[in-house]
Amino acid sequence: MSMNIMKWEKMSSPYSEDAWMEFAQKGDFRQAIWMYVLKHVGTSFAELQRHFRTYIPVDGEYGLTIAPNNFLWFGMSKAFAVYLLDLIQRRQLFIFVPDRSQRGWVVLNYVVDGDVLTIPYSNHFGAYKRPHWSPCVLNVLPDDSARLRALNSKVEMCRFTG
Repeated sequence: MSMNIMKWEKMSSPYSEDAWMEFAQKGDFRQAIWMYVLKHVGTSFAELQRHFRTYIPVDGEYGLTIAPNNFLWFGMSKAFAVYLLDLIQRRQLFIFVPDRSQRGWVVLNYVVDGDVLTIPYSNHFGAYKRPHWSPCVLNVLPDDSARLRALNSKVEMCRFTG
């Protein structure tokens, strides 16, 4: 009985800043990603890759799209993209794609996080002939806009070879 109490005392509170790391160290990446986004409202894909690189391969040739050639992000490993896609499709993570007037702060978020896609910005949620980027961030709570909530159901994984 005392061992369980001691073990509990060594674990971080589920509300602590680094609780996500404990899940990542155990290999529970879905829970770790969700916990990270819970503590960091408006998380970019670049930020997630930077923090999870220590625990799981995150770089690769996979991406998430909302329509053909309309990317939310690419340059992820297949495993990392699958975890994110699963959380998005289960509506445990929500995508926020700002309109043009708010796009600057989201792109700046990526610059601060160390990575930006070097393709043209998307101006709509439809398909493109050439690759475009819909800069977005992730949250655990849905946006008030039904239009943005509907994006979760459009997200698909693809292989991006440039």
